[in-house]
Amino acid sequence: MFGLFDKRMKYLKRDKHPLAKKAIHLYAGDNRSYSYYCGATGSDVNDWNTFKSWIINWVLGGKVEDGELLELYLQWAESEVGTTDSTRKLIVNYWSNGGPPAFNKKDDVSGQFWIFAAWVEPYGS
Repeated sequence: MFGLFDKRMKYLKRDKHPLAKKAIHLYAGDNRSYSYYCGATGSDVNDWNTFKSWIINWVLGGKVEDGELLELYLQWAESEVGTTDSTRKLIVNYWSNGGPPAFNKKDDVSGQFWIFAAWVEPYGS
């Protein structure tokens, strides 16, 4: 499922972020991983709503809803890179409208979303 054109995995393997190993496991590890989830549900690996559903239901155990996950994402973005009013508006816009263009597994930085998943995972505990 995650073959030659999967730049997400390449990104995560090169990334020096402290959560990169955890992110790799969440992306393609055991039966909680996104890989397993997409295989079990027959979902497209580039589907933004599938990604959100996986985080909400499998990573966070249904403890948050979509709006709360968005707030957590905004907190993460602020802590990682800082945000401006315009970037927050862009994030809110793509959150409900098919996701960001960079979510595609053929995008160089799409692995960042699994860094977010690794960051947010403790909220499900």
